[in-house]
This record gives sequence, C-alpha cells and structure tokens, in this order.
Amino acid sequence: MQVKTKVFLKGVKVHVNCGVYRDERSIGVDAKMDVEVESVGFVDYEELYRTVREASRGEFEYVENLLESVAAAVMKRWKVKVIKLRLSKLSLPFENFLEAAGVEMEWKGD
Repeated sequence: MQVKTKVFLKGVKVHVNCGVYRDERSIGVDAKMDVEVESVGFVDYEELYRTVREASRGEFEYVENLLESVAAAVMKRWKVKVIKLRLSKLSLPFENFLEAAGVEMEWKGD
C-alpha cells in the first residue's frame, strides 16, 4: 500500500511588496497564503512556514512571480511531488467590495 501525505499551511499572513501599482510594491499589501505540499519525505511545517515567509520577501510585479519564488524555495529544500500555492490579497488599490482577490498555482514533479 502506498501512502500519500500532504503538509499544509492555511492562512499564512504576509505583507508583500507585490503588484502592478507602484504603491503595492513600495508600501506593500496585506495578504494570506495557503500552501500545500506533497512530498516523498518528511516536511516540517514550522520550517515550511519559515521558508514561505522568507521567500515572500522582496519586490514582485506579479503575484505569479511571488508564488514562483516561494515554490522554488520549497523545491530547493525538499523533494516534492506537488506544490499548491494560493495567495489572496486582502487590500487592493482600487474601490471594491471584495473580501480578497488572488492567484492559485500548482507545480507537479516526478
């Protein structure tokens, strides 16, 4: 029997310098990130949390670039089969009646 294990972090609060608007990149925006990792070996979720927070630092024009940075950091640290990331921006630079807006991406490996 083969067991599939997923480690997840839900609602990681991050303040990211990410967006097409200059203020989003200079001042930053509040966001939440959900992370799901399927790995061949053990993944420590405390270390995963720290990896996600560290990889979220920096300036990104697009959410996709930010998520690619996080995915690359996770793949560098662990041998993963699947990484699923969802970033929800909680503050947006335009008038709206949204709870959040964001992007979800998924990477699959061997």
